[in-house]
Amino acid sequence: MLKAATATAPPYLIDGLMHERSVNLAVGDSGIGKTPLLVSMAVSVASRTPFLGSEVKQGRVLYCDAEMGGYDMSQLLERVN
Repeated sequence: MLKAATATAPPYLIDGLMHERSVNLAVGDSGIGKTPLLVSMAVSVASRTPFLGSEVKQGRVLYCDAEMGGYDMSQLLERVN
């Protein structure tokens, strides 16, 4: 049953990088740029613009950040947009 269910690869949301309908987690040292990278990725998906040269399918985005407040997030969105 598992083999049949996984016989074909799921479609990509970001070509070669992230599959549709997937849950993704970024882990790394503080200050290395995870948040700006992932916010840029989220904006690309929401607006269907290429991400680092890769094709993107447009979709809804839920971005959760346990550390950044609303003001800082709005400032970051202005910078990556």
